[in-house]
Amino acid sequence: PHLYGRMDLAYAGNGPAKLYELNYDTPTSLYESAYFQWLWLEQQIAAGALPKGTDQYNLIQDLLCETLGALAVDGAIGAQMHFSAVRDSLEDRATVRYLRDCAHQVGISTEEVAIEDIGLSAEGWFTDEQDRVIHTLFKLYPLEFMMEERFGPALCANRVRLIEPAWKSVLSNKGILPLLWERHQG
Repeated sequence: PHLYGRMDLAYAGNGPAKLYELNYDTPTSLYESAYFQWLWLEQQIAAGALPKGTDQYNLIQDLLCETLGALAVDGAIGAQMHFSAVRDSLEDRATVRYLRDCAHQVGISTEEVAIEDIGLSAEGWFTDEQDRVIHTLFKLYPLEFMMEERFGPALCANRVRLIEPAWKSVLSNKGILPLLWERHQG
């Protein structure tokens, strides 16, 4: 299962927009785009700068909750979902906490675990710091870095459901952009 991604585009005001980056493995800016824009809108309405009933064009939070809910109903998530980022990355942890809140809104039980605290059970399951098995893991951490962690060699054989999945790391690799440009200049 996959949840979301971010395309970074550059636009000079004329001609087509240019693709700058595909960030599908570790997309951030979500908290700012979904949550803070909504807060700003509410504050502007409260201050009288915008009329009551004003809405935004941004449905990010609604669609995240809808997608998480659909994944839960389809059985793609399981009974519990772990969310993970690097312990010292405040931006990544804020994004993970925001996503956990979205998951809670649709009834998904969640836990947070720092990437550094992920372990491996004797049976080959990923575990959190309480030795709970991680069945589904949203990881805001590059897959190629995960392969270098102590639990990395078990990734290929492990039964953990990764969100975002491995195919997204291929699209996020900076090496793909020159290949795309070669085929589709413009």
